Amino acid sequence: MISIVIPYYNRPKKLERTLASIFLQTYTNFEVLVIDDCSEIPPNPFSKANISYFKNEENKGPGFSRNFGMLKAQGDYIAFLDADDYWHKDFLQKTVYTLKNNPEAIMAYANGYYVDEEGNVIEEMRKDASKPSTILPNIFVDGRPWGTAACLWDRNKIKDISWIDARCWEDYVFDTNVAVICNTVCYVNDYLVYYDFSNDVYKLSGQKDLIQVETNRNKSLLSISEIIKDSKFFDDELLKKRLIYHTTTNAISLLKLGVKKKKYYKNVKYIIKTLGGKTQFMNISFILKLNIKISLKLMRYLRKLNLLN
Repeated sequence: MISIVIPYYNRPKKLERTLASIFLQTYTNFEVLVIDDCSEIPPNPFSKANISYFKNEENKGPGFSRNFGMLKAQGDYIAFLDADDYWHKDFLQKTVYTLKNNPEAIMAYANGYYVDEEGNVIEEMRKDASKPSTILPNIFVDGRPWGTAACLWDRNKIKDISWIDARCWEDYVFDTNVAVICNTVCYVNDYLVYYDFSNDVYKLSGQKDLIQVETNRNKSLLSISEIIKDSKFFDDELLKKRLIYHTTTNAISLLKLGVKKKKYYKNVKYIIKTLGGKTQFMNISFILKLNIKISLKLMRYLRKLNLLN
């Protein structure tokens, strides 16, 4: 059986589309767990018996809801499907078949498309990404080639892994934790997932939204560095170099957005030092007092220095 965990927040019509794609699946041995993250707009009444509905007492974010769903799940496999994304009818059939025939793997993933609100295809998702058979270091070198909705996981292998409380790159943290247990994944060469691009985090343009994205990414990068520090991947120099690159890029983005809280830049310094990078010019108080152009110049030089190191 497959457990399908869906965090829900104020999108009843899109949830209906998501559920419709599930009940059109050619593979039918599944349960659906809808975790309502304290919505003001409840979902429409469910017409299927194998949907379990839970509601958080307060808004906790998608990580909390996915963790709750994992605790309630009974399946041999588990998928995390957001309430605005949906599947081709063969998604479960093909990922189950692939994962069952690759017992050394912890996850099977498929290709996908970005779509608009009406379901019209915009473009392939991450069409230039490689299709690796391992998680690390690939996701930090070439980018994460799978969306969260594209993955079918072996639930028994990931049952002790939790999603962190962050709203950007929490999926990278989850994948990194998984890689420590099992770094092998398998690939379905079909376009079976549809991502509603109208709600994509990278389309946000308001100052407040962008600050939330980058401060949450900062938190996730800190978690990733802690995982790597205590794992077998600490000897992977390419992985560490790419993480330092992403960390200094995050600091540059925070500076551009005018974020002055010292804790984020202390995180940056800690991550670089933990992963063995150069930390010159990381006097936090000094950098935050400088003219923005000079601060950015120093951070860009630090990024370049660590790439060459």
